[in-house]
Amino acid sequence: MKKLLLILATGSIAVSASAQALYMGSRNAGQQEARSIEALNSRYHQGLSGIGHKTTAGPTTRWYNYGDLFDTTVGSASTGLNAHIIWWDTSGQINYTSGLAHNRQVSCGTTFHPQFTGFNDVVLYNGMMSMDMTKAFNIDSIDLFGLYQFNPAKTSVVDTLILTLTYGNGTSASDIGTSYFSDATVCSRYGITRPSDSLVFPTIDYDSVTNTATGATKKTWKILLGATLASGAWGDTSANGIWSKGVAVPGGFSVPAGNIVGFTQTFRSGDATYRANDSIFTGNGRIPYNIYRPLVIFKSAGTTAQWAPYSHADLNHGQYKTLPNFLNGWGGVYVPMWAWSSGGGTAASSLQHNYVGFRVTCATCNTIGTNDVASSINEVIAYPNPANTELNIAYNFTRNADATITVSNILGAVVATKTVSNTINGTTTFSTSNIPNGMYIYTVSAGGKQASGKINIAH
Repeated sequence: MKKLLLILATGSIAVSASAQALYMGSRNAGQQEARSIEALNSRYHQGLSGIGHKTTAGPTTRWYNYGDLFDTTVGSASTGLNAHIIWWDTSGQINYTSGLAHNRQVSCGTTFHPQFTGFNDVVLYNGMMSMDMTKAFNIDSIDLFGLYQFNPAKTSVVDTLILTLTYGNGTSASDIGTSYFSDATVCSRYGITRPSDSLVFPTIDYDSVTNTATGATKKTWKILLGATLASGAWGDTSANGIWSKGVAVPGGFSVPAGNIVGFTQTFRSGDATYRANDSIFTGNGRIPYNIYRPLVIFKSAGTTAQWAPYSHADLNHGQYKTLPNFLNGWGGVYVPMWAWSSGGGTAASSLQHNYVGFRVTCATCNTIGTNDVASSINEVIAYPNPANTELNIAYNFTRNADATITVSNILGAVVATKTVSNTINGTTTFSTSNIPNGMYIYTVSAGGKQASGKINIAH
């Protein structure tokens, strides 16, 4: 986290309250005006000093924060922080650089993928708990980072932050689904070549009634925000205004093996004086109502946002829910960061990974650099699902290995197979033109281990 502190100290934070959602491939995100609000006041540039960042607690317990990993791997000269405004609905107005306009962002989310190879890097995390897709785990706490800013005349108001956890395995039947972009221009920005490959990302299902994640697996709880709460008051009270709070997950949240996590934050004002069309942020430090602004980390060169690095094997993604749906085309899910850009799609988005930590426990997990060598297969992803003309199977291993990738029907007969030699990650593509419609099993075998999943083929 030290490198990120330097970025904040130089005053390189630029805040964008909204961006332009760009039509890309299989998703139509519509068109939205590119807008921004003022840069953060200089007191925020003092950095995150004084905030207790959590690292690890032992071989079976660990804090994960993708923002820290992103900062470490991308480099200190290329990362920064934004603070976006979320409001319960679209009735509040914000004074953007382009003028007063209604709020579009009603909730923010992130997909958490602790099985990602980067979290298991022996150089960065030697001696910490390792994680792979064969392990179930539990989340008992969340570390939140944001700005909760007061109107000095309204410090008696008690607001609410609604937190939701869910999980899924990327299939259409789970609460975390999978989608992809196949537009050649978009894919090229992330080093993806069409038509043999696509930009794949997880999606969090959206509940329009509660403005949170939805699904059969979800857990929702609330925390109160306010200056005058008896204990644990969350407010704009630190020297730099940036605030962190560890929040317990009531009863914990159990995630079965083979799943990743979706997490959403929704702010609801408790101010009885608020009326539709009121300004919730007028700029220049004037805040008519108490507001909550979650932090996001992004890739940039100076103050100019850049296209973020992409990997099929990395499902840690930042997401926002924007309304109204008829303007953005993403009615049932949170909009992933890959769908946001500015300037008509010619410039990268500053809206990237939400800065949030997760405390994970796993009694059966191994220790990085000690006894994790037996787990050679770290992740396997198949897409698109359903597959039409081609099926892609992406994989990454904890060490180099020879691998066999097969596709079998439900009776066990192999319909396609390929082998790769001495690899640690990659993508194997099968043509499905000669494979009948139906349900199939894909299997990756490497280092004496196997990982399998189901895929539909529909021409």
